[in-house]
This record gives sequence, structure tokens and C-alpha cells, in this order.
Amino acid sequence: MDSLDEALFGIIRYLSFALECHPHVAEVRCDVGSAATNNDVKTWEKKHNQELPPDLKLFYQTFNGFSLEWNVEMNGLSSNLGRIAVNALDQLCDLPTEDSQSNRRMPFESVAMATPSKLYVLSECSCCGKTFIYIQNQQSSSVWLLSSQGEWLYLAPSLKSYLRLAVVHLGLQQWQLKLATDTTGHHLQLWYALFLPKLSRHDLPSAVDHVTGHVTSSINEGRLVSAINSSSSKKKFN
Repeated sequence: MDSLDEALFGIIRYLSFALECHPHVAEVRCDVGSAATNNDVKTWEKKHNQELPPDLKLFYQTFNGFSLEWNVEMNGLSSNLGRIAVNALDQLCDLPTEDSQSNRRMPFESVAMATPSKLYVLSECSCCGKTFIYIQNQQSSSVWLLSSQGEWLYLAPSLKSYLRLAVVHLGLQQWQLKLATDTTGHHLQLWYALFLPKLSRHDLPSAVDHVTGHVTSSINEGRLVSAINSSSSKKKFN
């Protein structure tokens, strides 16, 4: 079964391996939270008067929060370049007041949903904005980005799809913006050219279709093999 926990294990297994073998990566850090209990889930649902959709509930009952970060070394200094994260259940908070007052359209209006908004903070990024899970009903949800400019951008139809897309982009800074608008900051363009030289917005449908079961097939496998073969010593990471 292609479940959400298997998708997350895929992130840890394939992405960590690919990054550790890359000659330009200086450090990889992975932190996975202990599974939330049934009581934890029920407490959250009661507090927010909202039942979690099955995929989101499965995620938290398997991994209560997740973070994978990696650095590159520049001029002798280690600098963060990539991050994939999902908040722990107790940090899955309502849409903050300052964000709800944005003069841009809310996502449920953008997709003509008649039900009230149920937006919760999935993760935050200082260089990109905030990622939200939008719970439409007890069976479905979608993932959106509220950019630093206050614009709502659609990212994925589910948490599992969002994690797959994060893997395809290696969690590179501003990958959500690149996915939604095909743009990134000028200072990041060289890094994208180095780590994802063949990935463009037009590649994403096929990349997402093939990410299940073999993530590296959509991350320029030839470069990874070359990096492994040319690596003179294997680094250890925490």
C-alpha cells in the first residue's frame, strides 16, 4: 500500500542518501517526532472542533512532526540551503490573525469552496512564507503557501503529494515559490542549476508520477551516481 508513512520513509531513505553523497553538501540533519497517541489526536480535534482527514491523522500517528535540513559549505562556512518540515501536532495552529487580514483572496474563495475556512500552519520559512493545510472536510485537504507578499498560492491536493513535491525539489529554499510561480530569488538560481539542472515546471507532472517507489529517478540520477563514484571519502552526519 502506498501510504503516507511509506512516503515519509521514502524521504528519509532516498533524499538523505542523495544529499549525503553530493560533493557540495556539508551537513544533513533529520529529526522525526515520536508518534502521537489516539488521545493526542482527539485532544487536538476537540480543541479545534475539527476532525483530521485520514492522511493527516495517519501522518501524526506515525510521525508527530518531521524536519530534514541540509547545508552547503561556502568560504569555510556552513549555510542552510534546503529544508522540508511539517509541524508537530501541538504546533498545527489556526490561521494567525495577521494572516487572515491579508487583502488577497483566501484559498477557499480561490477554489470556490462554500464551507468555512479551516487553515492550519503546516510549516514556516523565513525566505518564502508560511505553508498551510486547508481541511475542506473530513475526507479531503489541500496544501497552500501564503507568500511573504501576502499572496495565496496552491501547492498540492494532499499532504502526501506535498511531501513528494518537496522531495523532487530537494527542499531547496523557495521551492514552493518555484513550484507555484516558476520563480526564485536571483541568488538561488545558481544553486538550482547545480542541484536540479534538468528540473523545470514542465517536468513536474511526470516527476510526481514516478516519485513513488523510486524518488531518485526524478532527481537526475546520473549526477548522483557520478557524485557517489567521485567521492573520495564518505562523510558522517547526525
